[in-house]
Amino acid sequence: MSGLGTWSSGVATANAYIITVSQLGRVRGFEGAVVGVSGALIMANPGPIGPQFPGFGADNADCQYDGISGSLQVGNPPGLNFVGQMTVGAWVKSSSTDPSLHNILAHGFTTSPNGEIQLRRYGTQYEFGSWPTGGGVAAAVKPEDVGSWVFIVGTYDGSNWRLYRNGVLIGTTAGSGPILVNAGWGIGARGDSTTDNRIFDGEVDEAMIFNKALTGQEVCSLYNRAVGYLGSVEPKARLLTGTGYSILTNETFVTDGGFTYFTANSTPETDWSYTSTSWYTPGQNNSFGGDNATFLTSPPYTLTKAGAVKLVLNHRYSFENDGVTSYDGGAIEVSINGGGFVSVPAIAFDQNGYNGVVGGALTLFGRPAFTVDSPGHPAFITSSCTLAGAQPGDTIRIRFIADYDNNTTGAGTPSGWEIDGFQLLEGGNGVVAVACPCGTLQQKTNVVTGAWTDAGNPVVLQPGPGPQRFFRVKP
Repeated sequence: MSGLGTWSSGVATANAYIITVSQLGRVRGFEGAVVGVSGALIMANPGPIGPQFPGFGADNADCQYDGISGSLQVGNPPGLNFVGQMTVGAWVKSSSTDPSLHNILAHGFTTSPNGEIQLRRYGTQYEFGSWPTGGGVAAAVKPEDVGSWVFIVGTYDGSNWRLYRNGVLIGTTAGSGPILVNAGWGIGARGDSTTDNRIFDGEVDEAMIFNKALTGQEVCSLYNRAVGYLGSVEPKARLLTGTGYSILTNETFVTDGGFTYFTANSTPETDWSYTSTSWYTPGQNNSFGGDNATFLTSPPYTLTKAGAVKLVLNHRYSFENDGVTSYDGGAIEVSINGGGFVSVPAIAFDQNGYNGVVGGALTLFGRPAFTVDSPGHPAFITSSCTLAGAQPGDTIRIRFIADYDNNTTGAGTPSGWEIDGFQLLEGGNGVVAVACPCGTLQQKTNVVTGAWTDAGNPVVLQPGPGPQRFFRVKP
């Protein structure tokens, strides 16, 4: 990519640092002659082809790692050795979510004295933080990230550690900052380490280091530039015009409906299973790890009418809650035309919507979700929400995420989440969709007073009585 400034060893340009051009080729990434390459690392031109997006050159190459040996060692020039605010990031394509530690970009480690900063993947989590003092933040790896290019960025602003995926904030944790590390940087591995190198398994491109904390808008801008979007990043609203709702599909699960499930840490307690009349996940109860997320995904449904698409869901749930914290929960995501899955926000529901925020399990941590017990449990309830706006010929998929921490199920019987059936309605008229190209929308009902709250992206609002809403892109 161009436009990040001229990066050179030990010299700051536009608050950005990177290794010498002789090591990395051009600013765009890993093209051209390279030094410091060893083992199974493949990095040359021609070589592995990095992200195939308009913002990258046709000859864009990347680093490929096998998770066993080989690394790109950068060294520790003065300009790369700093404390305080920072941003590190890279485009990555993971080969797996195996439970090992796999570094994306790391400073150290060293024991003279102890010190390390790392952006890495640890099993089903992305992590960014400092060792042995300081803080860190973690967020879940989505199933679709394996084998796909994603832009992962970590920032520290003096008070908070943040993680971004494709320009969208996915995790925030307050904490103290990183310490000075007397060791080199490594791409796809630890820096200056001879043992336990934590080699990445997959591909890395466009590694970057900044001596400031980029804002959410700046991270979003980097992502937009890479994927070739040069338009406005401001929220836009559009009215969805249809002829009125009609049934697209009515799934009663006489069969499994063509649904599939994925659980990175598979266990009989966590996994979705087809019961002959429903799909059910009982909940994790035997210390199988801190994040036991299971994803149930529908087949694609082809729309025949323009307008809004609505989900009417028959289900029941009982998730762990100690009276203060909802440790487990369930949420819904939607994908249009094979695109990435996006969260269905709380304000999209008009009946029996999300009733809490997950405070334990990692994948849904901090997100609105179905929590505690559904009203009247064990009776089934009906929830309804507007999913998206679409055109005839578009396809839509739904994904149900049940997320559990490492012990204790919901108090109700049965525990967990059971989906008994659903309808998809198409052709909704008069519904408003608000979206921005990247990032998270926030909303409030008074532009002068009150706090901004996360609303998702996109947001689809039902017509009807209610407060006026104002939207912005989350800073």
